[in-house]
Amino acid sequence: MDFKFIDPGAASEEPMKVVFSGSYEDTPDIKELYIEEGIEEIAENAFRNFENLEIVHFPKSLRQISACAFAGCKNLKSVDMNFGLSEILDEAFSSCPSLSSLTIPDS
Repeated sequence: MDFKFIDPGAASEEPMKVVFSGSYEDTPDIKELYIEEGIEEIAENAFRNFENLEIVHFPKSLRQISACAFAGCKNLKSVDMNFGLSEILDEAFSSCPSLSSLTIPDS
């Protein structure tokens, strides 16, 4: 899925690619999620309460995970982040009791 958001305060007219809340539907078959390369931000509440989600892989292009982006994903077990990620905002992974594997880059 390709979603674009143009930040009116940005110096550049280049669109920032964002995954917004509602971009994906929580269905039983979404257990492992690969966010596509080019996505720069996961918006607030984008995957909140996705009960079936177990594993998430982020692209190298990802820079920010917004507040509560994955909050309430009670079966989320593993998150694989890449170098380049610079911000993880408040409660991005709150109420994820199954989360046992988190790869965080030096960035």
